[in-house]
Amino acid sequence: MNIILELLLFLGVFFPLYHVFNVLFYLNKQKHIIETLDRPISILIPCYNEEKIITTTIEGLLRIKYNNFECIFINDGSNDKTLEQLKEKLMLETIKRKKQHYLNTKKIKQIYQSKCYPNLFVINKKNGGKSDALNVGINYAINDFIVTLDADSILKNRCLSPNKHYF
Repeated sequence: MNIILELLLFLGVFFPLYHVFNVLFYLNKQKHIIETLDRPISILIPCYNEEKIITTTIEGLLRIKYNNFECIFINDGSNDKTLEQLKEKLMLETIKRKKQHYLNTKKIKQIYQSKCYPNLFVINKKNGGKSDALNVGINYAINDFIVTLDADSILKNRCLSPNKHYF
């Protein structure tokens, strides 16, 4: 009878403690995942002749619920009014920006920053194709985490935010 009571006492104490430690370990792991998702990101958007869709793309970016991001539009030598629409919609001003990396790319013509949205940038460059435009974006991105989109992509408002449903 004593052995049974000791066994029940042991199991009654051991299993709850075991579960508490497992829950603490799980919560710590979830905290790490959420901290990773809250890190600053750079969104790169190569643009080539996107005058018909670029305004919608900008409006979609402005609805994103994420606190710490920059967005770099890379105008890859468009021969339509893509750059003019970016200038008009974002109220761009010419800036100097330091390269963070040194991938070989076609020549950069100008770098702009939005007066209205200081986390939005435009790089105007000679045409070199999508991969060259992305390399330019990587060269000037200040964050370690990079998201690339096509200019006709529209993100959901909370797509970059940590969400308990994703875990």
